[in-house]
Amino acid sequence: MTYLRMNPKLVDCNPYSIVGGLRLGAQLGLSLGPLGHFYLAPHAGEAVFILGYRGMVELAYRSGKVRRVSAVVVRDGDTFSFRYGTRAVLDHVPSGPPGEREWLAVYAVAELTNGGKPFEVLYPEDVEARRKRSALGKKGIGPWADDTEAMWRKSAVRQLQRWLPQTPESAHGLATDETVADLSEDDVQEVGEGE
Repeated sequence: MTYLRMNPKLVDCNPYSIVGGLRLGAQLGLSLGPLGHFYLAPHAGEAVFILGYRGMVELAYRSGKVRRVSAVVVRDGDTFSFRYGTRAVLDHVPSGPPGEREWLAVYAVAELTNGGKPFEVLYPEDVEARRKRSALGKKGIGPWADDTEAMWRKSAVRQLQRWLPQTPESAHGLATDETVADLSEDDVQEVGEGE
């Protein structure tokens, strides 16, 4: 109820899509809202399930094979270099507080229990291409409009997922990101009848 009060446009959405999104979050064991695990955003009368980058990280940790994941925006003035290949390396030294400095790139890096340290770097055009593929991003609504830096980080973490150990939950979460997790009236009746 608190989340609906904070997001009044959700109240006008199909209630089954709201319940479906909440059910999907519960199936993944993720929290709605402040922890940033997942969100619901209104779009075309439906509540869209959005997996946050913190939710992706949480699911990665549950594999037991990931020690650390971080995602950082590189800003104008920072010292930043990276190299892929057999001697991959990524170095980033921020030049101070973020302030209003232009965003040059975003990266996500993980430390695996086997010693691996995969990383992915995205440039503004890469993030913009992801935004344009998003139904909410195309319209300039939802988290792409309200929390752009988080969406940059999410883009990098999502790109990194291909190098991280996957569990059935993480695969399911990634597959259902930015979809409508709808329930039908029959689903709700079946749940009610089983009580």
